[in-house]
Amino acid sequence: GQDGKTLIGHSGTASPASKRDYPQHLLPSIIKGNIGAGETLDIWCRVTMAEPCNLKVDIELVREKIILSPPFISPKMVGENIFMGACAALLFLATLLLIWVKKPVYLWFFIFQSAVLLNGVFTFHQNEIYNLLFPENPRGVIFFMLVATILQVTSFLQLGRVYVGSKQRFPKAHFVFGITILFYILTFVFGTFSRFILEAPDGIWFQVRAIFTAVVYATNILGALLLLFTRDKLALFFCLGAVMPIVNLTYRIYELTLLEIPRNSGSNLVYSSGMVLAMAFALAYRFRLEIKEKEAALKDKVDAELEKTEQQLRVDMAAQEAQRLSELDRMK
Repeated sequence: GQDGKTLIGHSGTASPASKRDYPQHLLPSIIKGNIGAGETLDIWCRVTMAEPCNLKVDIELVREKIILSPPFISPKMVGENIFMGACAALLFLATLLLIWVKKPVYLWFFIFQSAVLLNGVFTFHQNEIYNLLFPENPRGVIFFMLVATILQVTSFLQLGRVYVGSKQRFPKAHFVFGITILFYILTFVFGTFSRFILEAPDGIWFQVRAIFTAVVYATNILGALLLLFTRDKLALFFCLGAVMPIVNLTYRIYELTLLEIPRNSGSNLVYSSGMVLAMAFALAYRFRLEIKEKEAALKDKVDAELEKTEQQLRVDMAAQEAQRLSELDRMK
């Protein structure tokens, strides 16, 4: 400023709370400044990267009270909390189904709903989780958010494979979705290695990211098409959710390349909702089929018992008639 003082601020997702200008805010990176009326302030920005990445610096001046006193409730927060409440209810339902029915499909539905809820907590409440669990290690939030994201999509694909019974019914689609799951996991492993281990060669993740993305993209689409062409109702239900990761990935590529938006603008809520709704309706349809199958099996069992009873009754009546005729013959 005009008084000749130099203010030094510190922020970033690799900085512990004790070194940040605003300890309770993880994203976006915020640095404190002070400028009086009519003053000119020269701002110098030095960026030290803890991990290799494509960097775009975008500086915005905001009044401090806006940062410290954000809107208590925004439409985005309302949507996120409604989604979280619905996921909690579905997780409770998944628990009941797992205890009651005890089938692998409901076990994977339970795992998937747990992953969705966990991912929602880390994605929609980053600052809160940061302050609660990782104030001196903010990268922990990013790491566990990635774990929850990968667990969500891989458990969803595995749930779909078990739901459709693709191993026995559609082995090609089963294999393709298995490759998709594998490369989602490999993407996480290599991404974590290059992002969080400082000794990793600079830029290694950006050299291999295109290959991993292409394989995930291709196998996910191919698996969905293989199931779609079967025209099986269970497979069609799963396909509605299976395309959501691809839609989300396509939109993120669009954001990063054409819109040049470095952070996710909120598509996670849309694509997670799509997967949850698709599998909720799919499992409701399957549950309805299972109820009908049990009713049909019970009806067949009852009919068989009635038929057996009627046969026994006819045998008994025939025996009684034969005995009556025999007694009449002896009386003659």
